[in-house]
Amino acid sequence: MTKLSTLDQDGNISSPSKIADRLMSYFYASDFSQSTALYGDIISLPAIIQKNSNNPDQVVSDISSGLTTLFLPFFDSVNFDVTYEIDNQNTGLNIRSRYNIKVYGSMSKDGVDHNLANLLAITNKQLSKVSELEV
Repeated sequence: MTKLSTLDQDGNISSPSKIADRLMSYFYASDFSQSTALYGDIISLPAIIQKNSNNPDQVVSDISSGLTTLFLPFFDSVNFDVTYEIDNQNTGLNIRSRYNIKVYGSMSKDGVDHNLANLLAITNKQLSKVSELEV
């Protein structure tokens, strides 16, 4: 059984749905340079957004590949469908500075399917809000 080791009171997590939730929270909050041992190898949403500035096409591509890489060690199969929509309330000069990303993930562990869905609001190169979507 694959486990995710944590440094908090949860210790080793073995529930696939809890592993998926924890991996997503790590992805949203991690800094790609937070570790000297793994410098630059940490998969991080803030780093993806910063690296791709106002290019949502590349952001969604990098999110999909990054999440696949992050989840594969813990699941038998993973698939992420990531899309974006420009926020129709853009009033500034750069309309691509504010957009929403929909992340739909499906993963399988020992023949059991697990799903997740999040809506990410990106404003001025930063994650401003995370909401759960119906799966």
